[in-house]
Amino acid sequence: MEVTTLTPEEITTYLFVLLSLIGSAALFWYGISMVQFQIAHEQVTAGMQWPEWIFGAFVPLGAFFIAIEFLFLLIDTINSKESDAK
Repeated sequence: MEVTTLTPEEITTYLFVLLSLIGSAALFWYGISMVQFQIAHEQVTAGMQWPEWIFGAFVPLGAFFIAIEFLFLLIDTINSKESDAK
């Protein structure tokens, strides 16, 4: 088993992706609870009287897609490290 050391750039990249994933997960969780609150209290917009949850639903949806993009970045970073080692 070969032990490899991480460069400061790699550590920074992994830390960035980890913190970004945590932030995306928190935003997703908050967005879900916000939409549930809006549905439970039947909140509507002031002008058109449309349900607020329709617009609020884009918060967890966007956070989900951001998390997927950060996972792709992590996978690309790991794959590039493996290809550099060869």
